[in-house]
Amino acid sequence: MRVETVGVIGPAAEDDLAWHVAQGLRELGVAPVALGGVAAHRWSGRAARPIGLAFGIVRQHPTLGWRTEQHLLDAALRAKVEVVITVQNLHPETVRRFATA
Repeated sequence: MRVETVGVIGPAAEDDLAWHVAQGLRELGVAPVALGGVAAHRWSGRAARPIGLAFGIVRQHPTLGWRTEQHLLDAALRAKVEVVITVQNLHPETVRRFATA
């Protein structure tokens, strides 16, 4: 079986690790799909640190944490990727949902 589309999870700006992974996949003749990073939003200003800390705490919650990563699974399903490579840590439930999707 030949894999034709691979989802890549992680920040994908030029020279980020996920960007390099995608470049390598292209060289192998595989179509990479940037699924985005774990954090769906970037915060700035005075609230950035407390919001970032709260996001990290919610992300670690055993039953709710995967919901902060649901956008990754949604993007993979929309793009109909066959395999997913991540350069970021994922919640165990997110991994399980990818495996059963």
